[in-house]
Amino acid sequence: MEIVSFKVSQYRSISGEISSDNFNGLTIVGQNNSGKTNLLKAMRVFFEGKFNPDLYDYEKDKPHGVKQGQTSFAVRFTFSESELDDVSEDLSQDDDDDDDDSIIELGVLGEQEEPSNSISFDDGSSKQQESKPTQSRGRKLSLRDRYLQLFNMIDDSRLNSPQNEVTVHLTISNKNNYFYTVFKGYKRKPEVTSSMYTSVERRFIEKILSSFECVYIPSSKSIDDIYHNLLVPYVRSEVASAMKTSVQVIHDKLLEVSEKITNEMILSGIDDCSFMIKAPPSLDELFGRFEVSIKDTIENVIS
Repeated sequence: MEIVSFKVSQYRSISGEISSDNFNGLTIVGQNNSGKTNLLKAMRVFFEGKFNPDLYDYEKDKPHGVKQGQTSFAVRFTFSESELDDVSEDLSQDDDDDDDDSIIELGVLGEQEEPSNSISFDDGSSKQQESKPTQSRGRKLSLRDRYLQLFNMIDDSRLNSPQNEVTVHLTISNKNNYFYTVFKGYKRKPEVTSSMYTSVERRFIEKILSSFECVYIPSSKSIDDIYHNLLVPYVRSEVASAMKTSVQVIHDKLLEVSEKITNEMILSGIDDCSFMIKAPPSLDELFGRFEVSIKDTIENVIS
């Protein structure tokens, strides 16, 4: 699932509405105090606010001077091809468990089955026997399954068939309560109660939110800070991963060097001790410094 567009209104310095499209590698450019950081923070509120209410405070995050309306978000997602194909044959509309990873139980032939009681007769007397449940296998409801469960509760001429995209809306009240909705403004089927719809909607939204991760990296004006705190740990980890197959070679070489130095010590009359060089417990600690440069017409070393 990918983000198609993101819209936020009445959040911090965003007194009106800001929307962005094409989130694959999006770079936000603007003047100081134009709301770039607030737009990124708004995305974090949308994805993590449900699980971390401290990310939003009505008194601080509602734009000053704006008395009407509420902080709101609208994020449009698109299903990937693999997600569109990941659909169960049978969907239960009365799935009332609280586990997001609900399971559809399938019998040996792939049909839903329930344990039942059977009556057997022997010598004219009857006794009740509990038949053993058929050996079954489970299938966790996919993200698309959850969407279709929710879609099947809608009865509106404006939405005749399942879509490849879905929009999730979020409104935050003046009491810091989060209200997520899907299919906003569409009519439900008469037999679908509000509690039934809300239960399925909640699980679908939680499954979407948990499939994304927000990583916020504060801006830094210092090249050294970026180099030491961001770039070097990443490069060390990547290089160490690539060298895993050479770990034994490194240990052997360090042992060889240690033995040479020990032999030199013995030749010098120091024969009651040995010299040892060992690799650190973590392979990425082997690397001390990397040279970073930027090249356009000429190459400049920046660290």
